[in-house]
Amino acid sequence: MLGFPSVLADDATLKKDADKETHPLQDRVFEYARNYLLAAEEVNKDYACWIDCEIQGVGPHRPGPVSEKQTFIFAANKKNDWKYWASTSNDSVDARIPYWEQVLSTGLHKKMRRGISSHMNVRNSENKQEVKPTVPYRSPFYLSLVRYSTFASHPVDEDYVSRMLFEVCELIDAEYDKDSGDMVATWRRQFHGLASEFTIRFAKDEGYLPTRSVYTLVREESRRVFSLCETKWERNGSHRVPVSYRVMDEDASGKTHYEYEFALEWKTGEDNPDMYPETSVHDWRLGYCKLFKRKCYDQGQVDDDRRALTDFMFSEKLREDSEKSSD
Repeated sequence: MLGFPSVLADDATLKKDADKETHPLQDRVFEYARNYLLAAEEVNKDYACWIDCEIQGVGPHRPGPVSEKQTFIFAANKKNDWKYWASTSNDSVDARIPYWEQVLSTGLHKKMRRGISSHMNVRNSENKQEVKPTVPYRSPFYLSLVRYSTFASHPVDEDYVSRMLFEVCELIDAEYDKDSGDMVATWRRQFHGLASEFTIRFAKDEGYLPTRSVYTLVREESRRVFSLCETKWERNGSHRVPVSYRVMDEDASGKTHYEYEFALEWKTGEDNPDMYPETSVHDWRLGYCKLFKRKCYDQGQVDDDRRALTDFMFSEKLREDSEKSSD
């Protein structure tokens, strides 16, 4: 998987074409990789995606095993130049959760809203203020090939993935699986005394889209990091989209091990109404909650209901008082 520290490698790390040995199946592998990027780019033009994630595992900075649920919303429209993303979690360790962070990017401007869902106006940054979201925008399409820790903490787009596949890394092995007809290809990168490898299975039954990616980082022949992602695909209109990811991350010490189960629901084409988030309401998620038929806490609706009930009780009291006075 593409989990390298930075896509901006210096020129010394890039291999010169003259020094490369062309693999006999290189053209076929690169064709499958390009088709994947083209499929992602087509979907990313105009889409909305709701993701539910369950996390199980242990880590050195946690008091015990982690059982956590997270929710993500991603949407974008390249023609109109806007992106929206939101994330939250329901962490067994922290009672303050759920806590949402929402970002709306329009051209060079960003708006951000943070807070517990019932008080989404806890923090609100507008265009004239500097906005630094803790979670960067990244298309959920690319988790097939990008190690989760990289995906979660870095902006990930077609330029990042393309640079790693075609420039920074070297294709060292490729072969067709005789039983399935899948293409299995391995890339390698050397940097700072480390060697990283990632192996991708492009599945024949899925139009040679990636269904399994394995990433390893080694130093002095000792495995340091291991990460795996398995992807399931389904048709969504004219597109194939990833509908589930099963991810496992662990380090060499064995002290950190996490497993993630992602379920993705997409709206593309005619199913996606190009919904620009309604920023006049306190919680920008609400349009997407309706679009994906999810039950979301709506503080604005709660406040309206309370006012309506108060007005009704007040009018009833006035009516009763009026009836008593007429008697």
